[in-house]
Amino acid sequence: MTIVIAEDNPEILELYRDFFGRKYSKLTLVTTAEEALNQFEKGNVRLLVTDGHFGNGMDGHQLTDRVRKIGYEGPIIMVSGTHSNHRNDVHYMGKPIRFRDLLSKVGELYTQVQ
Repeated sequence: MTIVIAEDNPEILELYRDFFGRKYSKLTLVTTAEEALNQFEKGNVRLLVTDGHFGNGMDGHQLTDRVRKIGYEGPIIMVSGTHSNHRNDVHYMGKPIRFRDLLSKVGELYTQVQ
């Protein structure tokens, strides 16, 4: 099972790769919410880390709605500079990103999913 990370900023996405790639071998990095949704349609997603707002297309909240509609019940971490639209089924982390805190949260949630 894989971790999907959706982030539209290529520099931040590269930081995710460097930071998470050391610990998790099954990591899929995408630059749009639509690409993330495609991963869910393929199956085998264990955890989603998504940006709250993308430059174009669907945002992190809409992505969450869509993956829940197709039956994904696993953990979602949304990284956002704003804290509006809080949901009970999403773990929010603020920007700027503290990668150690995010890695800790991913580890906690990753082990809870079977």
